[in-house]
Order: sequence, then C-alpha cells, then structure tokens
Amino acid sequence: MDDVMITISQNFAKVLTDYVGRLQNHDFSEAAMAIAAAIVWSDGRLDEVEQAKLEEFITTSPLLQPFTPFRLLNTFQHYSEMYKLHGGKGTEGVRRAVLRIQDEDQQVLLLKFALVLAKADDPVLHDDEEQVIREFCQLLNIHEDEVFGDIDDDGDADSEG
Repeated sequence: MDDVMITISQNFAKVLTDYVGRLQNHDFSEAAMAIAAAIVWSDGRLDEVEQAKLEEFITTSPLLQPFTPFRLLNTFQHYSEMYKLHGGKGTEGVRRAVLRIQDEDQQVLLLKFALVLAKADDPVLHDDEEQVIREFCQLLNIHEDEVFGDIDDDGDADSEG
C-alpha cells in the first residue's frame, strides 16, 4: 500500500484528527461509518480490493484513532449490508444515522471525513463519490464550500464536477 493514502495537507489532517478526538461519541462514529458505506457503494458495488483498502483505512487512519476499530468495522459492515441487500433503499438508514448529528461543526467534520475517505484509495474524487457528498451537504443544509473548499492541496476540490 502506498505510504500516502490521501492527498490533503498534513496540517489539515492534524487539525481534523484532533477535532475528531474531541468529538468522540457513538452517534458520530455511527454516522461516519454510514457515510463510508454510502461512499464505497456510490458506484453500485463494493469489490474486495476496495473493501480491503477501506478496512485498512478504518483500522490505521489517525482520523479514526479515538474510536474502536472493531466497532467501526462492524458498523460499516452493517450499513454496507444495507446497500448490498436493498440497493438504493439502503440509503434511508444511512440518512437517519447522518441526521442524528445535530451540531453543525460535527456535520461539517463528518462531510470532510467523507471527502477524505473518498480520496483514500485514489487522489481523484470520482463523480459518483462527489455526488454522494454533495447530497449529504444538501441533507444537512451545509454549504458545499465548507466541505470542498480547503481539502485539496492542488485546488481541484474547488472545481465543479
């Protein structure tokens, strides 16, 4: 696996990591894994390589250090199974989990986490992944610039897809 899984600035990663640590709670970890399932299933499938990369990200990412990897993986698998069994109908459970996050700062952090996760296996943000993140921005009434505006070092996150 490449040494560099994501292409965000180290400073942003540190700030995000510290902030996630302060926000450790069940609802946030549940929503993070729900949105992770939405991201990886955005193209309608989850292949073994993609699942292995995601599991590695969940268990090794400093962004998720405050949480128990075993619980995170089980939660991800729960939401992933919803997509596998119910297709698009699996999104309703994900939406409910995400809507439990009421604090706007936590909502923005959750969406930034989704963006980091989407770029974890490939520095290029794919259209289907970007669409999922934009839909969650709308669901939470978060302006997209708060999520896409400062993530990418080369400025690509600011471009419309």
